[in-house]
Amino acid sequence: MAVRLVELAYCCRLFGEFTRNDTSGDELKHATGNAINLHDAVHTKALLRLLNQWGCRQFAVEYHGEAGRMFGLWGDRW
Repeated sequence: MAVRLVELAYCCRLFGEFTRNDTSGDELKHATGNAINLHDAVHTKALLRLLNQWGCRQFAVEYHGEAGRMFGLWGDRW
């Protein structure tokens, strides 16, 4: 059975409301105003913090500055 995007979005929203499990997503929205600028150090720091909280450990905290610059380069290319 295929799930439509709107159904997935609705269920994710409900999950977040009931569990309050996505505070990192809320923090990212607050820091970026829902418009991530990959050249803004505050935005990339918030993005990296979210990725770490979600279990992405390849972005160690001590390398967030460099990883943020790499996101900017990646964003320029793609």
